[in-house]
Amino acid sequence: MNINTKSDSSDNSKVSDVSSSSCSTPEPPFDLSNSPSSVPLIPFTNQVGGHASFLRFTEKALCKPMTLREKEFYESIERFNPTLKEFTPIYLGVINVSYPSNGNIEKRFNKTPSTPEVILEKNKHIFEGFKKSVNHRRSKSSDSKIPNSPSERKKNSRSNRFHNPWSLKMYKNMCYKFSGEESNSTVSIGNDTHQFILLQDLTDGLRYPCVLDLKMGDRQYGVGCSLKKKESQIRKVQGTTSAALGVRVCGMQITSGSYFFQNKYDGRKLTVEQFKQTLVKFLHNGRVVLKNFIPYIIHKLKKLKSVISEAHQYRLFSSSLLLIYDGFWPEDFEFCGDENNSEKKDQDDSLPGCSYPSTPNTLKLKDKIPLETYTKRKIDIKIIDFTNCVSPLNFDDSLALDSEITVGTPDDGYIKGLDSLILFFNEILNE
Repeated sequence: MNINTKSDSSDNSKVSDVSSSSCSTPEPPFDLSNSPSSVPLIPFTNQVGGHASFLRFTEKALCKPMTLREKEFYESIERFNPTLKEFTPIYLGVINVSYPSNGNIEKRFNKTPSTPEVILEKNKHIFEGFKKSVNHRRSKSSDSKIPNSPSERKKNSRSNRFHNPWSLKMYKNMCYKFSGEESNSTVSIGNDTHQFILLQDLTDGLRYPCVLDLKMGDRQYGVGCSLKKKESQIRKVQGTTSAALGVRVCGMQITSGSYFFQNKYDGRKLTVEQFKQTLVKFLHNGRVVLKNFIPYIIHKLKKLKSVISEAHQYRLFSSSLLLIYDGFWPEDFEFCGDENNSEKKDQDDSLPGCSYPSTPNTLKLKDKIPLETYTKRKIDIKIIDFTNCVSPLNFDDSLALDSEITVGTPDDGYIKGLDSLILFFNEILNE
């Protein structure tokens, strides 16, 4: 995964060890050569929070149910505030996702819901622009071929060694919701077809992604929501660290030889001190706290604060901030399973001689690891989930509907959350 490192010269020396240059032109997220007529969508196994399910389209691209506000948010960035682009996933457009109907409600809930799929005939608009760019790359292994079946896709996908419980929960909920039922919050273009936005997979290239999902701000309801929804979200803020800090834990997965998961319900129970300890736990690899990440984290948070402070027509209500890094490094671990069982290992040709276990439960930390090896590692920070957000494309309408939104001011609740994170990471660094 590439991390954008454009920054002031005064900060370059602090972050050079944990950042890498980004590509100006993203790689095409899919290759249409020898593709089937439809692509089954499987759960994105690294989703740790959120209400809407992310689905895997290719090895490099994900999709999620589209709402107009989220679509407008991504489109507004290019037009009004390109400085936000380095903090968001690459937006690839809109695709049509089909859900074959399973009949009446009784049948649907007594049977496995239909697998959502992308029918290529219904999505010519998204593929045409990529055909030329992928044709000359067909022989390269980095192209994302579209497998023919869910089982083939699982076999080929590095990230499908495990299932985060939250990702499966969201996937099942969405399949039941769309398989014959209407959705009022997303865009439908027929009884069995819904529009999804297509986004870059931020965990692409990571063998064991460690992900922390932070719900930002002290306002978690959108413009024009019902009074019941508003009151519910206010209670959640008042009963969690969102009130005092402007941020709370929405989900987490980490590995130090075995995976640990934490969902939003766990995050709501945390005190302020426990929130800080969760940040420490996220950066702990089972041996040390990866403090080498922290100067870069602080640098990015300060840069994001500067951008948000000047973005007066944006409100990032109920959005998330993600911290992502790879929890597996060959020099840290040794395989402790049955080395003769080929099903438990996965050979990576890009690292000659290195075999990786199919599940992190078969990993064991080595006794001694040189501390200098930690300085080579990278962490990424991104913002996602803009369903309830305000952008310049809908700011005037939002202003008319919501008295809490004012002209010429930034999202103070979001900035409050960033300040809390900067404070805590500074404390952790100096401890």
